[in-house]
Amino acid sequence: MAKNYWLGTTDGDWNTATNWSLGTVPVGTNEVVVPKDATVAILGYDASAAEMASFIVEDGCSIQIGGGSTGIPLTLDVADAGDISIGTTARAFLDGTLKLLTISGGAKKVVIPETATITTLTMTNKSAAQIDTAITTANLSDGSKLTYGIAGSTTAIIGTATIVGTGSTILYNSTGKITACTCRDGGKLDGSGDSRSTTIETFTLYGGGAALIDPNLRFTLSNGIVLAQGTTVTGK
Repeated sequence: MAKNYWLGTTDGDWNTATNWSLGTVPVGTNEVVVPKDATVAILGYDASAAEMASFIVEDGCSIQIGGGSTGIPLTLDVADAGDISIGTTARAFLDGTLKLLTISGGAKKVVIPETATITTLTMTNKSAAQIDTAITTANLSDGSKLTYGIAGSTTAIIGTATIVGTGSTILYNSTGKITACTCRDGGKLDGSGDSRSTTIETFTLYGGGAALIDPNLRFTLSNGIVLAQGTTVTGK
C-alpha cells in the first residue's frame, strides 16, 4: 500500500496534486500520512471524489480538517498525535460513519462533536479523547481516558464498551444508554460528572480494581450487574 505524505507546499487544498508526495490526490489504495511535527489545515476534502485507505497523523502533529470538506475517510488512525480538533468548522466532514478511529501513543486530546457515528473506537497507551457522538464499539486500554458526552448531551450512545487496565476510564456525561459495558483489571466507568439518569443494559466488572463509580446513583442496570473477584461498586 503506497503512502502519500501531505506536503502542503502549494496551498491548503486537499485537491491540489502538488500538495502530496506522490504528486497526486490520494486514491483508495493510499495511506495518507501527515508527517512528524507538521501543522496542517486540510481544506476541500470531498469523500465523494477522493478516497484513502487510512489516515495517519504522526508524532507531534496538529491538524484541523474543515473549510469546505465534505464526507469522511474510511479510516482515521491517529498515532502519537498532538491536539486534534474536528469541530464546528468541520462538521460536514463527519456527516456519516467513521468506520474506525484509533487513538494511541500519547495523543494529547482528540475532540469529535456529535455529528457522526463511530463504528469502532480503539484507545491505547494513555491516549485521551472527548467524543460526543454515537459509538458502536469502544475499546479502552493502557490507561486511556475517554470523556464521553459534552455537558448537556442527550443523544450520545455507546453500544458495547470494554475498559481494561489501571487508569483506563470512561467519564460518562450523557443520558444516552450503554448497551453493554465490561470493566476489567482496573478499568472504570465513572458517572460522577453528571447527575442525570441513564441506563446500562448489561454491566460486568472483572478483576482487581475494576469499578463502577456512581455517587449520584444515575445508572439504571437493566439486567443487574455481574461481579467477579476483586471488583467494587461505589455510590451513596
